Amino acid sequence: MSKHGSLRLVLGVVAGALLMMPAAAMAETAYPDGGATPSSFSSGSDGWIDTDHECSILGILQNALCTVTNGVSATTGNPPGSLETTYETAVGLLGVLQVTTGTSTFSSPAFTLAGTAASIKGATLTFDDEAEITALLDIGGQATVTETLVNQTTGTSFSIPTETLTCGPLILFNSPCNTAFSTHAVTVPAADLIPGDTYRIDLTTNFTSTLIQAALGTVAVYYDNVGLVVDDGTATGGPPEVETLEPVGITDTKAEINASVNPEGLPTTYHFDFGTSTSYGTIIPVPDAPAGSGVLPVQVFQPVTGLTACTVYHYRIFASNSAGGAHGDDATFETNCAPSATTLPVAPISATTGDFNGSVTANGPATTYFYEYGTTTAYGTDTPTRSAGDGDMAIEPLTEPVNGLDPSTTYHVQLVATNSLGTTLGGDQVFTTPPQSGPGPTGPIGPAGPAGAAGTPGPAGTPGAAGANGATGPAGAPGAPGAPGAPGVTTTAPSKAPDNGTNASTCARVKSFHDGTGDKHGIPASGPKSFTGKKGTRFVIRGTIVNCAGQPIKNAKIDQIHLVGGKSLVKTGLRTRSKGEFTLITPNNLTSRTIEFNYRPSLDSSKVTASSKVTIHIIS
Repeated sequence: MSKHGSLRLVLGVVAGALLMMPAAAMAETAYPDGGATPSSFSSGSDGWIDTDHECSILGILQNALCTVTNGVSATTGNPPGSLETTYETAVGLLGVLQVTTGTSTFSSPAFTLAGTAASIKGATLTFDDEAEITALLDIGGQATVTETLVNQTTGTSFSIPTETLTCGPLILFNSPCNTAFSTHAVTVPAADLIPGDTYRIDLTTNFTSTLIQAALGTVAVYYDNVGLVVDDGTATGGPPEVETLEPVGITDTKAEINASVNPEGLPTTYHFDFGTSTSYGTIIPVPDAPAGSGVLPVQVFQPVTGLTACTVYHYRIFASNSAGGAHGDDATFETNCAPSATTLPVAPISATTGDFNGSVTANGPATTYFYEYGTTTAYGTDTPTRSAGDGDMAIEPLTEPVNGLDPSTTYHVQLVATNSLGTTLGGDQVFTTPPQSGPGPTGPIGPAGPAGAAGTPGPAGTPGAAGANGATGPAGAPGAPGAPGAPGVTTTAPSKAPDNGTNASTCARVKSFHDGTGDKHGIPASGPKSFTGKKGTRFVIRGTIVNCAGQPIKNAKIDQIHLVGGKSLVKTGLRTRSKGEFTLITPNNLTSRTIEFNYRPSLDSSKVTASSKVTIHIIS
């Protein structure tokens, strides 16, 4: 019995009954091995080779974080044996927003097309495939498949339309999503078949994590019965070959039943026998549908509606042509229904805690569950609601730890499961919490005991504070007069030395300025002097401090320099020299400013009372 619920594999090329009909049946040659049948891989790779396998994250090769491997499966196939390509993400890796991709290519042995242009009426490019997708969490992981016939002589090629294999809408907990092998066959135009030319067949798979594929996500694709079947002889035919396949798209009221039909080269029709037992009772469709007249199996399916929930149905395929008819094996499925639920024993249990346990089978639709519990079967308290997933797999034990219970108390607990088709009660379980372990309550206080012996004396106390001062005593007798002082000494002040440029002057001033170009500018007794220069230029301003006679004053210094309306420039580059000269280097980001030089006109004085100003105009 098979029941898939909402989990299904979608083949992007399927639309109604998949009828891709090759040319009328002829005596045939199957390539690449030139025998009677395509490559079946029952004994190994049949000469096919791995020509490409890689994966990338954000377009960068990252084979350490994701892997693509190519090989041969001995157990999967129809008959057993197939090419296998697998894409897998590493532990802890999330494939997000189509940034994680993989590519795989198998190539057949090269073969030369036999026959003549007159004898070749056409050919069929064919393959069977199956996909299996597994992940802890998968939303949209997919693979696209392309089969290509490559003419190595001319460099041209012919491809079957790309097929997309994907699961949806969601995979949880490593539940594999897969389907039975499906057959794809497309007619190759005779114009693309040139006798004597060398060909090969490529099978290319592109893997993509379209939204999220969590740690250890795996997409495996299997290929079987791959080849080019060429019609190159006289007509033949026989009764059809059929196989009943698994259904898809099961809900509570509908499903799609599937089968494979090989017309064996004669016009063939088919129908399904359908019912609630092996007596069937219903034939669908009516009349029988065409399956074509090809020589390879084609997949057919039939939607069935108006079904009853929670019901087992039987079906099988029947196909016939002018050479006879054939029935497929019986297959069954069960429609979706309300969930199955069982409350399991509570364990472990302590005085105040217990672990509730249960089992839920979703029976198709997405299902939730919770536990209700209390000291009677009226319960009264619910645990949080949680997801039990979908599909037909039983999930257990669904453990829910509960605390805050009372010791030595009997409780009732029941599992409740719900989906879109109904609610199921799991049945009542009874448990009793044990008594509280540990010390008992504190007893009453006992009577007072006899008085103890006297203690030893304590240490001496600290000294008290000092007392207040006494009253002032009477005044003493006056002292004797002192001896007279010695006579003073008369001195004469030295005369002031003449100003010779080495001493301080009574009228020091800034004599002249030079700008950065070497031009010399005299400074009048009052009023500013202006320089003009370009923005970003450092200005080197030099000057001389002189006395009243115009002679440099050695070791003279400018006391302060500042920008008028700005910050002091004392630390920005002022230098003075031994001959009374000074240098000021301005910043190269200086804007138009007036610079004021302050100095003491009387160097005997400590006060700065005079200044000279220089204005610098900055132009672009």
